[in-house]
Amino acid sequence: MNAQEKKTLILLLGILAALGVAFLIIWGVNRSNTKKAEAAAAASAQSNVVSSQLDFTALTWKNPKTTLSFQLGDDGNWFWVDDPDFPMEQSHITNMISLLSNLVPQQTIEKGDTLEAYGLADPPVVLTATQRDGTQMTFSLGNATTEGNGYYLLTSQSDTVYIV
Repeated sequence: MNAQEKKTLILLLGILAALGVAFLIIWGVNRSNTKKAEAAAAASAQSNVVSSQLDFTALTWKNPKTTLSFQLGDDGNWFWVDDPDFPMEQSHITNMISLLSNLVPQQTIEKGDTLEAYGLADPPVVLTATQRDGTQMTFSLGNATTEGNGYYLLTSQSDTVYIV
């Protein structure tokens, strides 16, 4: 092996070593980012807007045109307060309660715009849920997001705006 071949071999080994180091750095960064993303996803999955242990006994749905109030009767069935004899489909209310009790935001807006910008200063839809102990929780639903895949939400328990 002559001097020129040795130089070429050393140069190629140097390039190979540099590529190996670059690969290890990129692999380490990707692995770190993946772990951070998994941790953030796990934290997000656990950060429910509402605890799943809520026991609602009354719901009131209010929009600009109407207000609908429902209450849990002594027999364990929900009824429409304005017409208790109206034959209600129980699953509609129980599905709504399940949704509220397990509500997980798509995104949390910590330092966002004004409530007016989200349609939450005078929200078009307000849902008030009363728990068995009399505590009321209000869910204000604002504008649709610009992407159209969610709505802005504000609860009475927090000043944080959520996208749901």
